[in-house]
Amino acid sequence: MGVGIPDPTLGQHTYLRQRSSIAMPARRPIGWFLAFGLLVVMFLVIPGHASADPVAEQPGFYVEDVFGGYQPESSITAIRFAPDGRAFVAERRGRILVFDSISDTTPDVIDLTNQVHGFWDRGLLGLAVDPDFPAEPWIYVFYTRDGSWQGQIWGDLISGNDSCPDPPGQTADGCVVMGRLSRMTIDANNNEGPEQPILDGKWCFQFPSHSADDLVFGPDGMLYVSAGDGASFGPVDYGQHGGTQGSPPVVPQNPCADPFDPEAEDPAVTGEGGMLRSQDIRTSGDPLGYNGAVVLIAPETGDAQMLAHGLRNPYRMAFGPDGALFVGDVGWGIWEE
Repeated sequence: MGVGIPDPTLGQHTYLRQRSSIAMPARRPIGWFLAFGLLVVMFLVIPGHASADPVAEQPGFYVEDVFGGYQPESSITAIRFAPDGRAFVAERRGRILVFDSISDTTPDVIDLTNQVHGFWDRGLLGLAVDPDFPAEPWIYVFYTRDGSWQGQIWGDLISGNDSCPDPPGQTADGCVVMGRLSRMTIDANNNEGPEQPILDGKWCFQFPSHSADDLVFGPDGMLYVSAGDGASFGPVDYGQHGGTQGSPPVVPQNPCADPFDPEAEDPAVTGEGGMLRSQDIRTSGDPLGYNGAVVLIAPETGDAQMLAHGLRNPYRMAFGPDGALFVGDVGWGIWEE
């Protein structure tokens, strides 16, 4: 397996494959631990900014074009191959392209753009295929859902060009959205069934990065979901942002806060806004959110168990041959949490 580097200019997916074969140990059941490390992950390439230059070969690797011949409408965020040979390609703004094989140049399209807020780093970033597909004909998606916060629609449902208006301003008060994990069936003709939400509203994101991140199946058949803290990626954010843009303000101060005690010694902390959302599990008596966390979820029931919290932006995950889960947590500029 190689590292996929999508190039929308060429309409191709180029993979770097290692020449040498490495003997891998037999898979063992996953332990209840996370190994945090640096992952080599798929790049988000914005159409119009990608280079058409060929990928430079590195020592020990060679270049192989896997499939292409189409023009994506937005950044490619995930590629998943089903056991029956079909390929599913997710685009940030909400489309899923279904290729019958790597030689297919006319993919079928599953369109979720009216549900997805595909702005900045937000969008449809998580995609997974049931390990028993097509006997279990499910695909799973994880995305930032437009209209999920107080019914506010930030994007353009006609053009699909999502944005964050001013007010509230993309990095001022922020356009608040929630995260949604859902699934749908795909039949033999690539027709999709109705979207079935599994978890909706358990993630709150105020600012346009650090949002719905990755979605993978583990060797235990469970779903693993990662999401950012939803906080500002600039100044230290503990929930003080909001309530300044518009009259009255479009977005209030600390819009992602849990219910808190106004008589507490420090209401800002008990309100758990900003990066404190990633510490939500440490307080009791309020709803538990999954911001800044990796969560294990039963695919059919939605039952969830938090595996790790306190993360800034766990953008991508991967399981090693021994069942260890590696999480690529995007760090800050000077020090880490």
